[in-house]
Amino acid sequence: MLNIKNIETKIWTATTAICSSILTSILSDSITTSDFIVIEENNQIIIQNIPSSFLDLALNYSKLLLFFFIIWMILYSFRYVIERIYRKLRVRSIPQIKKQKLILILDELKKRTTLLYQGLENQPNDLCREYYIKMNMRELCSITLLFRKYFFKPDTKGQNALKNICRDSNTSSFISLTDRISPYELESILALLHLIINEAKKVETTDALFQKDYAEIEQILGQIQNIFQNKP
Repeated sequence: MLNIKNIETKIWTATTAICSSILTSILSDSITTSDFIVIEENNQIIIQNIPSSFLDLALNYSKLLLFFFIIWMILYSFRYVIERIYRKLRVRSIPQIKKQKLILILDELKKRTTLLYQGLENQPNDLCREYYIKMNMRELCSITLLFRKYFFKPDTKGQNALKNICRDSNTSSFISLTDRISPYELESILALLHLIINEAKKVETTDALFQKDYAEIEQILGQIQNIFQNKP
């Protein structure tokens, strides 16, 4: 899978290095110095370049390297500042909640929760119920995470968006059952999940991991339930 951020960083780094090289090349003539001697011989003027000493060469190349580094740092800092400004000013698009998609997700949650609960109720004794719950904790977790992904929004704006697609007794008729979400339908699914959690609590075990898992799942379900119970 491509990492877009890494690709952008490599492109910026390469661009900065190229720009630094070009600017350094352009300005190198003004940094480095060469000495010339003018000789007049037989009515001719001869200009000869005086070879630079080792110290002069070392000094000139040191200037170039230093200038290249300074330009590179300036360009890199400029890129960083531009990136920060862009991140602060850009308008992040808030994904719209699609009612039809949420209804399909709700149908999936309803089906999976019903199957899970029916399987629990069909167990012949307490020991089988205990093993059944432990074997299906992954499914219970998967259902809970799916619920949280689509029906839990920690911010007020997200919560209001969820509440707005729910039916209410003042403005909704039975016709809207097909294209909007009924809070009592959500609460019923959550209630069945809580019943499964309550069965997990009845298991007499010293397994700290098992206890921690169902406690965290119960906490998430409670957070989701609070959003819709607080709907005016």
